[in-house]
Amino acid sequence: MKPLARAAAVVSDKLYPPSVIVAPKSVAAAIVDLIGSYLLTSSPDDKFASVGRARLLATVDAFVREASRIALVLPAFPFKSPSNKKVLGTLPDMAEEIVLRRLEDLCRAIDDVYEPGCLLHIVSDGIVYGELLGVPDSTVAAYNEELRRLTDVLKLTHIDFVRVADLLIHGPQLGPPLSPEDYIASAPTTRAQFLAVALEHYDLKFLLANDVGALRTYRGYLRFLELDLDGNARLQGPDGRKRSNSERGKILSGIAKEMMINGARFSWLVQQKFPDACIQAPGGADGGRTLFTNTHMLLQQGVNPTLLEKMKLLDWSVFTPQNKNFGGEPLKIPLVHRHEATGHDVLRWHEDWPQRITTFKPTSVRINGVDAAESDRVSELLTKLLYDRRFVYEHMWTTGDYLIADNIELMHTRTAFSPCTRELWRIHAN
Repeated sequence: MKPLARAAAVVSDKLYPPSVIVAPKSVAAAIVDLIGSYLLTSSPDDKFASVGRARLLATVDAFVREASRIALVLPAFPFKSPSNKKVLGTLPDMAEEIVLRRLEDLCRAIDDVYEPGCLLHIVSDGIVYGELLGVPDSTVAAYNEELRRLTDVLKLTHIDFVRVADLLIHGPQLGPPLSPEDYIASAPTTRAQFLAVALEHYDLKFLLANDVGALRTYRGYLRFLELDLDGNARLQGPDGRKRSNSERGKILSGIAKEMMINGARFSWLVQQKFPDACIQAPGGADGGRTLFTNTHMLLQQGVNPTLLEKMKLLDWSVFTPQNKNFGGEPLKIPLVHRHEATGHDVLRWHEDWPQRITTFKPTSVRINGVDAAESDRVSELLTKLLYDRRFVYEHMWTTGDYLIADNIELMHTRTAFSPCTRELWRIHAN
């Protein structure tokens, strides 16, 4: 029996392309780049590039210099919309699952580049806005309890939850866990304590007259309230009749302003509680996961529109020397392909696979129609995106698993694994 060959790569649960040699960069800057890639910054008023990035870098750098676990804070997940025209129920559903998985992926991506890792605190603001929108405390409690259960079921180990009551406790400690019944019983007291928080330098009238961002937030709340409170008792007269547009406008304006004041209180409490934070399977140790990358999402969210249009006109060449199973002939392939069944633009790509990372025959790639520097730049971008957790599903195989995948829209690879026996069958169906 032949001895097992030496490992060509190191078994790891981190996601990064083996072929890419990362240029030296501060760890803090790499983390900020990661967080920035998960942000939606398309608003004309967005100031992440001009202001936020530098502030975030300073905060992250403080964690890195102390080699401590990075704390992210996200005020979110109060309850489902009170409008039954927008949601199917009051409990978390697939929408929350997608967002929670996305947040977990962000934290794990930070783990990939920073050994101490990352923890995300979700501060639920149900008490902050629930009474204003007519959402009962029992509904808020049930929503939050199910959100916690969903996080446990999905094994999202980088996420924990903080309540408004925890923000009111002086110091870094959090209060004891609350059952839904205890949460409902304590909600009036917590709300009263929250509303008693004084905002000494917050002048909403001045902000609405002088701050474009505050005015945009206020108008956004008005549009949101028109939909979410449609049919709500607060917009009806004492006899049940529908109020006039003028009366409705005054009520909605009052609620929107109260929401902004409560939001300012909430933000201040979060900053006091987390002064240093960034506000904003079995057998896995042996490796051998299969990674599936959604290349349609990759092109839509990871490649800027100008480059994407250019890529649609380009092809690339790939070559592997002759071996027992394939190779020996250079192939020329379009970079972007139109999926015949879905109509989606999808990526056709193979990352460069040099001899230094394999004990088998190497594979070389080159984008045609551009100079060598541009070919290298786009190649590195695409290869990094193939391992971007925003677009990747990781599957750790166990005995009896079967998985159905679209082999046109998805690209796949495997991670390194420790020398061992394993058998996987791949069946193509048309």
